Amino acid sequence: MKLKKEYLILTLLIAALALYLFFRDRDLTRYELPEAAKVEGKNVTGIEISGGRGKDFQVVRKGEGWILSPGDYPADEKKVQNILDEIGKFTLTALVSESKNYEPYDLGEDKRIHVRVRAGERDALQFDLGKAVSTYRHTFARLGSDPRVYHVRGNLRPQFDKTVDDLRDRKVLSFNRAEISEIAFITGGKTVTWSRKDLPVKETDMPAREGEEPEKKKETLWVDGTGKTADGAKVDALLGSLFNLECEGYLEGKKKEDFKDPLYVLVLKGPQEHRLSVYPKGGEGEKGCPAVSSGNDYPFMLPDYRVDALKTALEKMTGGNPS
Repeated sequence: MKLKKEYLILTLLIAALALYLFFRDRDLTRYELPEAAKVEGKNVTGIEISGGRGKDFQVVRKGEGWILSPGDYPADEKKVQNILDEIGKFTLTALVSESKNYEPYDLGEDKRIHVRVRAGERDALQFDLGKAVSTYRHTFARLGSDPRVYHVRGNLRPQFDKTVDDLRDRKVLSFNRAEISEIAFITGGKTVTWSRKDLPVKETDMPAREGEEPEKKKETLWVDGTGKTADGAKVDALLGSLFNLECEGYLEGKKKEDFKDPLYVLVLKGPQEHRLSVYPKGGEGEKGCPAVSSGNDYPFMLPDYRVDALKTALEKMTGGNPS
């Protein structure tokens, strides 16, 4: 009898505890989450990011593009758009802490990333980012001057933990391949030039459908100064290794004028002239070669695989070693 009574008391205690926890949890969720301002990317005129790897810098809209400051460097528009997308869907999902103890969430002054978004002359949104939660589906964050810690949807820290160099536009040469009419390769004081010649349009052997013109085909030849014809596929490979060319990184503290005696120079002529000069490596074991281009105001590094692809294409066209 005594044992049954003890079981009954234990059961009632467990039930009471379960009810307490249930209603306590419900009470805890009876708070109203602040709603972060919704900021459309088209309205953003500037983004300030401080903390993290990049210390303090700004991304500022200039005309149709974006400029990074300090440095006034052109920014990669796709990377900036990724940031704008995250700003546009910034959403708080849960309250985490009201204790003002920020260290467990990497929201202390030494670890947090502060983001300030401007639309015209006003501050449209401000928030601090800490570390991601263990599932990487949310990030610890603070909103504006609110001292509380929240979950914000998504793993946002990698999108904002950037440096100026991370966001710089790395495109150093860009052109329309169909518009190139002449290619010049200069090395060792010698120049080889290939000129484009479009042969008369020829009809193919394919019969035309009723009411349609016969299919027509244009043949393009590349001819050097001696009349020798280059392999069209090899010319396409060369142009393919150059158009929309991106660099590995920029050479800080250097100017174009600092570089002399290139290994080789490539000149592409069309409506505009495009020029790429590649220089010897600065030291043993250095990855990539210094280079300058008419399509960029700053000297940069071309990665080894880019340099090797360019050398291979030139070797095939010239029958020799470009370096």
